[in-house]
Amino acid sequence: MASDHSLGMEALGSGPLPPPPLPPPLPAPPLPLADATRRALITGGGGFLGFRLAATLARDGVEVTILDLAPPRQPLPPRVRFIAGSVADADAVEAAFDLAASPFPPPQQTDKSAPGPPPGPAAASERTDARGDVRPTCGLDAVFHVASYGMSGRELRDQAALIEAVNVGGSGHVAAACVRHAVPRLVYVSTCNVIFVGRPISGGDESAPYPPAAAYKDAYSATKARAERVVLGASGSPLLPAPEPQAPGHEEPAGAVESRPRQLGARAVLRTCAVRSTGIWGPGETRHQPRVIRMVRQGVFVAAFGDPTTLSDWIHVDNLVQILMLAERGLRMPYSPAGAAATAERAEAGAGGATAVAGPGHENGHATTGSHSTSNGGGRGTGGHGGGGARDMVAEGQVYYASDGAPINNFLHFKPFIVGLGYHYPSVSVPYGLVYGIAGVIEVAWPLLRALIRDPPLTRMEVDKCCIEHWFRIDKARHELGFAPAEYDRQEVVAHMAAEGWAAPGSELARRVAAAGGAGGGGGAGGGSAAPGAVSARCLVAGSVVAVAAAVGVGYMLRR
Repeated sequence: MASDHSLGMEALGSGPLPPPPLPPPLPAPPLPLADATRRALITGGGGFLGFRLAATLARDGVEVTILDLAPPRQPLPPRVRFIAGSVADADAVEAAFDLAASPFPPPQQTDKSAPGPPPGPAAASERTDARGDVRPTCGLDAVFHVASYGMSGRELRDQAALIEAVNVGGSGHVAAACVRHAVPRLVYVSTCNVIFVGRPISGGDESAPYPPAAAYKDAYSATKARAERVVLGASGSPLLPAPEPQAPGHEEPAGAVESRPRQLGARAVLRTCAVRSTGIWGPGETRHQPRVIRMVRQGVFVAAFGDPTTLSDWIHVDNLVQILMLAERGLRMPYSPAGAAATAERAEAGAGGATAVAGPGHENGHATTGSHSTSNGGGRGTGGHGGGGARDMVAEGQVYYASDGAPINNFLHFKPFIVGLGYHYPSVSVPYGLVYGIAGVIEVAWPLLRALIRDPPLTRMEVDKCCIEHWFRIDKARHELGFAPAEYDRQEVVAHMAAEGWAAPGSELARRVAAAGGAGGGGGAGGGSAAPGAVSARCLVAGSVVAVAAAVGVGYMLRR
């Protein structure tokens, strides 16, 4: 169950999806590290981000177990294994932790027909952490909690109870399992939606407080904020070491479990942090990119809306993988202000020309000139929930914003994909107030339309995300973690989507792909090429809905 959630992956059809190329190796850690990560668990590892993270960790020698509702569509690389389950199910989480702590089978047993290791607790062993404290560990070193649900589309409108169970309940299950299994590090994939509630933010940082609960406009944002607090609140919890293997029939003395925290010493605790992702893009992305192109192909996306100078953040999947790995390293990197400054200097020296400036002079993701004022201060997390308190490790109890560091208008972000795939980019722009009213009507009418239209064309939160400026500085991640986002070519996305069948039917690109033996523009991913009658029917329904909604929306706008 991934942040881009595996339930949404049926949009890509049933054919095999070739694994995208792995990102380049990360730079060496800026400080000497002890207690290196050998085994990791990724919740939501079957989705776009989770699988990319798993493959990158495995390439670096980490044994990775992924927990998700369904296995990835790509073949599992070496040192990666899968277990089915939901984070909303405490028993499934427990089974995943047991499996993740156990040794991988020898290389000759890695084929699918060979039996894997029996799920069960691994023998405890003594490991020395970066502060020199000896602690028993069950064999699992770190957890990346990627799983979530309810980000957009039909999930956002129909599944409030499931959103709560996965995002809040699942985070509680994962944090509690880390304590029970003596897992010392937990990295949570959060979202900028925990702060953005429809009010402009220009250059925000980690010092801003959470909005009031009533300010959230959707269950996803509200539950992700609560989940983030659950994970950060667990930081500092004493670890319970796995029991030593005992002979059959042995009974543990009463009180032994309760005494384990004292056996470990004061520093043997769970350390957690949260990485607030912005919109994710890249080759193979399964949510935003297919949805936009599907709407263009079906004639639903007929106009841009809002102020074209409004900016927001996006992050390439490989940049997000980079910061997640750096955050995990930050949970085992001793903290000192001098060390953080040294990290910042090394990050600047090794940035390799990556764009780092955020401001209104960005066009299509490239820096020009100009700057926005920072709305919340210096960007070092010294107030709010940014983690200004005492910490032993760099990332302990911290939150970090993650983006490409190049704010861009949402429609300009998608324009290269739309045009590159051979579609017409709309020249009409509709005012925010009108579209917001239309979205409100669509939300009310959606229960009657779900059988005819796959996803609601718009929700009010999505309109806010498109039309209201909200971008965040990544200074803290640069200074403390050494985060250095790289630049990526959006044409890589065009090429990948074209190969999956998203090119405009009859376009030159579709013909070239078909000639090369690809999917071309017919029958491609996500049902992108439906029968003409079906498309016409959908367009008629969608057009009628939008027309009625527009009329009501005009009245709504005038009332405002």
